[in-house]
Amino acid sequence: MKSTISLVLILLTFNIYCQQLVNTVPRNKSYNLIYEEYNSGRFINYLKFEFVYNSKGKKTTHSRSKWRQNKWKYTSKEEYIFDNNDNPIRMEGYYFEPNSEIWIKSSIHESTYDSNGNQLSHIRYHWSATENKRTAFDRASHKYDLNNNQIERRYWLWDKDENKWNLQYKNITEYDNGNKALVIMHTWNGNDWVLSYKKEIKYGATNEILEFTISDWDSNTNQWETPRNKTVNEYDINNNLTSFKRSERFGFSWKDKFKQERTYDNNNNLIQIIDQETAFTTTWNNKYKRNTEFDTDGYETKLFEYKWDGREWKPSYRLTYEHYSTLAIDNIKKNIFNIYPIPAENRLNIDSNIPFNGVNIYDSSGQKLKDLTLDNTSLDISNLSSGVYFLNILFDNTTVVRKIIKK
Repeated sequence: MKSTISLVLILLTFNIYCQQLVNTVPRNKSYNLIYEEYNSGRFINYLKFEFVYNSKGKKTTHSRSKWRQNKWKYTSKEEYIFDNNDNPIRMEGYYFEPNSEIWIKSSIHESTYDSNGNQLSHIRYHWSATENKRTAFDRASHKYDLNNNQIERRYWLWDKDENKWNLQYKNITEYDNGNKALVIMHTWNGNDWVLSYKKEIKYGATNEILEFTISDWDSNTNQWETPRNKTVNEYDINNNLTSFKRSERFGFSWKDKFKQERTYDNNNNLIQIIDQETAFTTTWNNKYKRNTEFDTDGYETKLFEYKWDGREWKPSYRLTYEHYSTLAIDNIKKNIFNIYPIPAENRLNIDSNIPFNGVNIYDSSGQKLKDLTLDNTSLDISNLSSGVYFLNILFDNTTVVRKIIKK
């Protein structure tokens, strides 16, 4: 039981790590992540995560291995299938049976999309290898406005005893100038929708999230209660998130509960995160620290997490990032490849003596922005808000990601 709980916590930690580093991890190239636990003065192999991408930068396989008997042994994997528009329409999950050394299917996910690439539905099944059939688990549907903003999400659970779908909840989202400003959750009581809670989001001049609050619906008074918790964000001049603090309401005042401080290097790489907690007092106590190392291209190479023992930071685990080197990428790096100026104000120039097919640009949350048109090798970015973005440069056999800064 302890081993299972430990593995679940590690997987959750790994998912959090990926979310925190979504700004810089090259999501279009295959790589491994090695998880090592710190024990008796050294790091010891424990888990390995492998990500494989195709030539279009789409993830095709995600597998996991555990270190046993001095070698990596597979435990599970997911494989992805895409439609003609490169939308992931099917995912099949497998676990590895060590005795027979075969992969056994365990789950299936299926999705549908509209002509704009927006996900309309998603359904998850459990797969029985012995019965050779699937059983539904849950599903979700989505609706969008004319600007492709998701305005509604509904969620169902499958009742295998009643052999029917049971509606659970829906989220209604409102936008302000393209920014998600309000999310209201309703629960289904069997006959009607019941208000549950709402999340209100405030933005700054450059569309950065400054604050969001959570409020519950009071069914007795039929009105929204005073917000029960809030998160306040702070940013540097490059729009990097430098800190956020979560507070909870006690009576008529706010009491701090958690905060995170973030430090960046001169290239806007996130090099350190420190988590602190307080027992609703004015004293902050260290909790965790994560230090990240980067290569010259701005990609993570290692992450070290430390725990505070009351006196000093003690090593907890290490994540090592291993990128698969390919001939196409090596050739690009050997040739002249330059993007300037950084930071840029109106136009961005791309110099390469290897022809490329186009560019895509993503914001700091990983959201793909409208495709930009190249004027020869110059890109008009005057309409972008100030901040950090990621430029995907498309070659025949690979894609190169570069971080850019808009003044």
